[in-house]
Amino acid sequence: MVKQRMASADVAGEVSCLKQRILGLRLANIYDLNAKIYVLKLARSGSDGEKVFLLLESGTRFHTVQVIYDKPDAPSNFTLKLRKHLRTRRLEDVRQLGVDRVVDFVFGTGESAHHLILEMYAQGNVVLTDHKYQVLTLLRSHRDDDKGLSIMAKHPYPMHAIRLRQPLRLEALRTALAAATAADGEEEQNADASNGAVSSKEVAGLDTNADGIDNADDESAEAELSSNAATAQKQAAVTASAGKQGKKGATAAAGPVLKTVVADLVPYGPAVAEHCCLAAGLQPQQLAQQQLSQEQVLQLFAAVQKFEAWLASLDQGAVAEGFIAAVPAAAAGKQSGKGSQSQVGTPDQAVNGAQQQQQEEGSRGRAAEGNSKAELVYQDYNPLMLKQLWKAKQLLTLASFDDALDEFYSKIQGQRVQVAKLEAERQALSRLDRIKVDQGARAAALEREAAASEERATLIEYNLESVDAAMDAVNAALATGMDWRELESLIKEERRSGNPVAGLIHSLQLDQNKITLLLSNLLDGEEEDEEALTRPATKVQVDLSLTAYANAAAHHAARKKQAAKQEKTLAAHAEALKAAEKKAAAQLANLRNNATTAQVVRKPAWYERFNWLISSENYLIISGRDAQQNELIVKRYFRKDDIYVHAELHGASSTIIRNHDPSRPVPPLTLQQAGCACVCRSKAWDQKVVTSAWWVYHHQVRTQRALCQGRCHQ
Repeated sequence: MVKQRMASADVAGEVSCLKQRILGLRLANIYDLNAKIYVLKLARSGSDGEKVFLLLESGTRFHTVQVIYDKPDAPSNFTLKLRKHLRTRRLEDVRQLGVDRVVDFVFGTGESAHHLILEMYAQGNVVLTDHKYQVLTLLRSHRDDDKGLSIMAKHPYPMHAIRLRQPLRLEALRTALAAATAADGEEEQNADASNGAVSSKEVAGLDTNADGIDNADDESAEAELSSNAATAQKQAAVTASAGKQGKKGATAAAGPVLKTVVADLVPYGPAVAEHCCLAAGLQPQQLAQQQLSQEQVLQLFAAVQKFEAWLASLDQGAVAEGFIAAVPAAAAGKQSGKGSQSQVGTPDQAVNGAQQQQQEEGSRGRAAEGNSKAELVYQDYNPLMLKQLWKAKQLLTLASFDDALDEFYSKIQGQRVQVAKLEAERQALSRLDRIKVDQGARAAALEREAAASEERATLIEYNLESVDAAMDAVNAALATGMDWRELESLIKEERRSGNPVAGLIHSLQLDQNKITLLLSNLLDGEEEDEEALTRPATKVQVDLSLTAYANAAAHHAARKKQAAKQEKTLAAHAEALKAAEKKAAAQLANLRNNATTAQVVRKPAWYERFNWLISSENYLIISGRDAQQNELIVKRYFRKDDIYVHAELHGASSTIIRNHDPSRPVPPLTLQQAGCACVCRSKAWDQKVVTSAWWVYHHQVRTQRALCQGRCHQ
């Protein structure tokens, strides 16, 4: 399973990295990416100052980033409060509070100091306090009366609740192991006693039942037997469920394991406890009731002391390395497939599954192309080489733990953004498809109605005499004042007697003055065809107030009306589809261009402040943007073997060709490109004046104190 948040040891390792990188930087600005993620822009004083972006996610992580995703246009109220108190202040210290997953960023000194506290346990929190740890503002208020905690505005931050770091003592380790063994022994005795009591009760119950069955009546005996059967079924169900739990359930019933006992003593997470057990040559999952020898206890204590020595080295200035455990995409896809069959995943797990599926597809494509480097799915990160990391199929080692965190989360975040983008595109295209299907269904329905009207009109015209005879018979019966129910009964009797006119009448709709006839159209030569004779007849509704010709004309008129409506529908469908396609294309373009994109954060090169280019022979050419930069280029960046290029025009900038190979002269093509760049940035370009530039060596150039723009003395 992919690691979601940092442990206590991870916090200690990241703090050691940040102390070496961001101390002394000033807070230039604060941005909020969402309700829980904030980015601190730290910069060093000066125009060439280093810029570092520190990401803080409440309850999850904190590290520097090289990629920043789009931020909202307007900052939140909490961000505005942070800017008000922290902007332009210098970061003086970064520290972990005790052994908890809490980091304190100290901005400023003395009474003007402010503390930005990041909590990474439970739901997480971001708290801003003054120099006395009085809460000024916070992301989430929390109160626990049972523990006496109150993290709210205008209240002191509960520093007394922080767990301090204390080295493990050998006596404490022995006491904990002995207590675990003794507790297991007491549980076994209590279990044996309870089992014995239950057995005696069962025996007594059986005797009582035996005595009572002889004297009881049949009903009580049946009730007792059914009760015993129900008890047996419950016991069988409990046994079956216990068997399904496997080794984990058996271990939990037997007592705590060794890793749990060590984790209670070393409060840095279960991964560190497992590492200490493996370093001592012990199995982390072995039962604590198995008494350890004196040598094994000393080895376990030595492993814990080695970890504590690593923590002490971080306090003395060491930088934690970064280790990322990964698995190939194919293996991760198989694991996610098995998990999806047995349990329902969370949204994060669904995103991770989509990431793994994309990575698996990408790795298959690269394998088909002959690329041997398979895509990896990151699983875990740690600030030190844990013993259990040797089981990882792939282990990436980075120079610092901060780089490992950035690599781990940036890859996952990038894949999440890609999955969200693909989902938005799929929804936009699905809306277009629904419009196409709906409009097509409407046109098809109108076409079917027009065809049906034409068929009904044709059948009436083919059976004119029969239709007139049926309508005349019904009208004659109604003219005599016959009841409608009696008329239906009369038609049924005539149909059974073989009357052909009555056989044409299917049903009566006298409330609408209409009847439904069964009509068929046998073509010439089909009178003796068995298939044509068995062909089902078509139901045609006719109006009793009209003649057969008039009914046929009415159906023809309906067909023409439906055909005209179909043409209008198709025209409207074409316009609606065109508008929907245009809207979908605009949405897709907006998603591809303006969706959440990654902005690479890097330190700009020294020459990027000037106008610069790289020549065809890979020579750097720089020129000033104004008079100050012209003077700066000549005084600071003009070296002995460089070439100075200028033009006899007002506003022409000082241009320098940086010669990276003093043993070779600058090629003519580079000189030509530098001269063209110098002339293009002068007034000659705007005034369309044809002129040329000149160049000199370093020893031919001398500068005066009042060097004017566009002039050089030689």
